[in-house]
Amino acid sequence: MKDKSRKAAYRTERALFYDKRFVTEERLDHAQQVGGNPVHDDVLLAVARHLGTFRGVRRRWRTELLRTVAAQHKPTLVVWGDEDRVLPASHLDHARTVFPHAEFHLFERCGHMPQIEREEEFDALVRDFVGRVDGAPA
Repeated sequence: MKDKSRKAAYRTERALFYDKRFVTEERLDHAQQVGGNPVHDDVLLAVARHLGTFRGVRRRWRTELLRTVAAQHKPTLVVWGDEDRVLPASHLDHARTVFPHAEFHLFERCGHMPQIEREEEFDALVRDFVGRVDGAPA
């Protein structure tokens, strides 16, 4: 059983990262620990069914979320990895129409977790954005 769960953890982690060096033994151990929670599968399945289908995020849920966030007119920074296997970068085009006031950054050779996979660039990008937003008149 442990071997099977280890393979599942590996597949999941590989889906998150473009660079397989980020699929570490430590991450796999953590994924197995989380997956070992007796209610993990039930909760994960319930969330997945609520949010999406095999075609992706449910349109109603996505539309409501995007409309609510866009209506706030808050400074927004949208980041994406061009090799994201969870939410492909093609979703970025739609985000541009929903958030015309937002700033966008597409990380090249990066998966679903740019904050991990491109930590230093992500940190600099966010610090610059927050610095400009904090310095802007209200």
